Amino acid sequence: MIQGLVRLRILRAAALRPVSGVELSRDLATAGHEVSPGTLYPLLHDMEKAGWLKSTGKTVKGKRRRYYRATKKGRVQLEQAVAVLDQFLSGMLATPLAEAPDGASVALELARR
Repeated sequence: MIQGLVRLRILRAAALRPVSGVELSRDLATAGHEVSPGTLYPLLHDMEKAGWLKSTGKTVKGKRRRYYRATKKGRVQLEQAVAVLDQFLSGMLATPLAEAPDGASVALELARR
């Protein structure tokens, strides 16, 4: 499940501008997703293979970097996934806290903030 959310975050970042793996790693860490390079780069390659991302190589300050951007197919995938996620969360958060079990009420309250 977390990997799916990481993919969405990657697609979102790559839809906004070309982004390197290093930048993605920092962005994910800021969002609370510590993703090792051994997980991130195969994920990026899989997303590129699926046609969701396209990469180009660039040398920056003497270091070779690969920059990823979302393709049209990737943008469509992102829009669809965000719509489904929004609908899912709206339905989940619509449950009144009084009806939710104790542990769920705390999680729902935190999610609403």
